[in-house]
Amino acid sequence: MSTAVRRHFAKAVDLPTFLSSAGQLTAEDRKLIVRQALILLDQNYAHLPLKKAMHFDRSGAAVTGAPAGASRRRRHRDNCPRFEFHAEMTDIFTSVRDLHTNYLLPAPFNEMTAFLPFMVEDYVDHGKRSTSSSHVAEGFRHPTFAPGVEVVYWNGTPIDRAVAEQRAAIRRQQPATRDTRAACRR
Repeated sequence: MSTAVRRHFAKAVDLPTFLSSAGQLTAEDRKLIVRQALILLDQNYAHLPLKKAMHFDRSGAAVTGAPAGASRRRRHRDNCPRFEFHAEMTDIFTSVRDLHTNYLLPAPFNEMTAFLPFMVEDYVDHGKRSTSSSHVAEGFRHPTFAPGVEVVYWNGTPIDRAVAEQRAAIRRQQPATRDTRAACRR
């Protein structure tokens, strides 16, 4: 492992520790962010009529700063974790499907990089797509995990479905690129 990589690993914190120190957003903070997003999308986004025409969901709700199904989500909860709120805002802006319309995370989320101590790679063997671990970071130890372990679930979701969900979220249109990027993002 290189000295530069070792230096970054030395500063690493686990996810629960980071999230516990990330702070909270008040209900007023959340309302302000949502109001600003609505002003941006509804009053300043020149392509909104086109996007509404292109991305109309089955329930009849058009993209107006809320993705298909957003009304069914728990987006109005004042007590949801801060990272969930920002994930929802990211989903809303991503649903517009415009590379120029982004939701940028605030501190401390924009100052950190999450990583796994291994790579997840997909491959096809005898016509069957599989996903496995590889390139495990030096120093990472786990009693049931090693390079080559088949990854069958991701956060409790079957890996095929997890990759499909990520593929749907990726803006690129080439299927091979979407599959590779989706496998890497999960």
